[in-house]
Amino acid sequence: MWMKTMILVNPSPTRQKTKDKRPASSSNDSQEALTEKLAQYTLLKEQEKARVIELTNIRKKCEEDTIALVVEQREAVKQLMYDRDLKTFTESHDHAPPEMLPFILARKRDIAKKYNWPCSF
Repeated sequence: MWMKTMILVNPSPTRQKTKDKRPASSSNDSQEALTEKLAQYTLLKEQEKARVIELTNIRKKCEEDTIALVVEQREAVKQLMYDRDLKTFTESHDHAPPEMLPFILARKRDIAKKYNWPCSF
């Protein structure tokens, strides 16, 4: 009978110790590098904060412009309604057929009430 011989091999690679990874430098050099990295980080954060503020200002300006446009459109619609009501109110109703006269007068009374105009019909 044949016997197989097993050899135990660890397939995982060997790891370096932490001490081996660190470069040999003086504490002064690492202090300067740390200070420089901190300065870069601070500058980066300040730039990011400035961008956020700028985007917020742009968003606020856009919202203000949108609100101004909506107000302007509402005023235009109000003016259009006023003009239409004024035309309807001042139009003569003498030419109207007798069966439509109550509806026309009711509409004119509603317009007069809406704008607090004197109405004698």
